[in-house]
Amino acid sequence: MFVRGHHAAKVKSTGKTFSHDWLMEFYFREGKMHSFFVFVDSHDQAQAFSSPDENVVRVSLSNKKEETIAHA
Repeated sequence: MFVRGHHAAKVKSTGKTFSHDWLMEFYFREGKMHSFFVFVDSHDQAQAFSSPDENVVRVSLSNKKEETIAHA
């Protein structure tokens, strides 16, 4: 089962806003939700949480290791 939605908010600490669509895919077993996965492009959200002078996005990977990705 798929559910489509939209997420928009303003970050209090930076005053920046973000807005993006998302898609959740749910898996069921024996009539109960077993797991789900979210598809989202969170670049605008990461930008909204970063300070104006910061030019870095931090990404948590599935192996729980955090990587820093610089962008222009």
